[in-house]
Amino acid sequence: MDALVFDGSHFVLLQRSLRTSLANDGTPLSSTSGGDRVAMASSGRGTLSISIAHGNAYANDTVLLAPADAAAAVWDGARYAVALRDGHRLALAFVAENGAAGDRIDVAGDADVFAIAARDGAVLTAWSSAGSLFTRTPSGEIVRLGDGALSDAAAGLDGFLVTTLSGGMLVARHLDPAGHPDAAYTVAPSTRGARLARERYAYALVWPDGNRLLGERIDPFGGTMAGPFTIAALDREVDDAAIAATAATTLVAYASGGLFAKQIDDTTPAKALPAHAARQSSVHAAGPFVVWQQETASGSEIRVDDAVAVANGTLEDAAFAGGVVRIIFRDAAGLWSLPWPAGSAPSPVASLPVDAESLRVWNDSNTIFAQYPGSGERIVVDRGAAQKGTPHARGDGAAWVVTWPEIVDAATAGFAAMRLGGAKTIVATAPLPVALDDWSDTAQAVYYIRDGRLFMQRIDAPRRRAAGR
Repeated sequence: MDALVFDGSHFVLLQRSLRTSLANDGTPLSSTSGGDRVAMASSGRGTLSISIAHGNAYANDTVLLAPADAAAAVWDGARYAVALRDGHRLALAFVAENGAAGDRIDVAGDADVFAIAARDGAVLTAWSSAGSLFTRTPSGEIVRLGDGALSDAAAGLDGFLVTTLSGGMLVARHLDPAGHPDAAYTVAPSTRGARLARERYAYALVWPDGNRLLGERIDPFGGTMAGPFTIAALDREVDDAAIAATAATTLVAYASGGLFAKQIDDTTPAKALPAHAARQSSVHAAGPFVVWQQETASGSEIRVDDAVAVANGTLEDAAFAGGVVRIIFRDAAGLWSLPWPAGSAPSPVASLPVDAESLRVWNDSNTIFAQYPGSGERIVVDRGAAQKGTPHARGDGAAWVVTWPEIVDAATAGFAAMRLGGAKTIVATAPLPVALDDWSDTAQAVYYIRDGRLFMQRIDAPRRRAAGR
């Protein structure tokens, strides 16, 4: 889970680049693809998203910040503070509420795990490296906190709290507003780090403990601790957790064979997040339908336009003929053919059917070739230095059309098409990263996988939407 924030109206969870809006009790409201976003913060009036593409970090997909391979962001009361790691170098960038880039500060030259916290203009960057913990404010020097591995950081009027793992124990270290350590709290034995948020009167910590999700509250003013207490007890291991708080509500999201969310003190079962948060692959455009593989908590489905066609199977092929889609899939019992939406049962097949197309196309070292069956002649469709993906061929009623994805520039993939004997054109584009070998097309649109999510891009249309909702 990359981030959980409150945007002034709803909680928003960023998980594997999928943004899900949640009600205060954790009920999922809507989901949209976050593309290549890796971090998120909110001022309470709007949201800043940080994306990373081809080694660079961008604010709201458009403003170049700096080279980076990881990022974290917070709102400090007047502007956004963004921690950026490039290799092991850690930097701090500031972004105005309108998205404009501001100052940039080099923080450290050797950082592994890192976190950032801010409130009322006070900003703290924390990181661990080679078993040691460090923090720094923008105007201060590097402060070594001791030994351990960093988990998270949060800010309050009292200063900051940093959670760490040290010697098999979960430890919370408090720092004053200037970033100087003044207290340490040994929370519990643990092998997992804790995520935390500042509530109205205390810091709330959450962490996985086998099949349980545990919590703790630390009040730095009174120096008191409450917990550990059980937030959720499940039948399988908790993989990850995130937490965010408002003055009245603390929401926890966690992964355990699926995604769930609930208020921290709610004793009822958590709200399940949509199944489409799982990864998608193996996309096929079949006439007016789109067929793809959908991973779920219980297995692997095959879906046609978001309807479940096969509850548990591996998609091999899909083709459209006679008004229905023929789905070829495998399961533990063998290879099957299923007409959809004809409603009949799947029938066994001995082998994969031969493609009905009478033109073979392939990519060899970024050269697209075509060949007619029975002919020894290889037709060079396109040759060039651009990195290309898997080509597809279809007939347009008059000639064969060969379409393939290729890298246009450092941030863009283009879907090129050429009628044999004609000129190459770019019929659609998509922001990187996209899967160059997991895509499909029709005469009207291309469908591609990006960050495990299925998208549709209409040919010659600049906008795109998520196809697998």
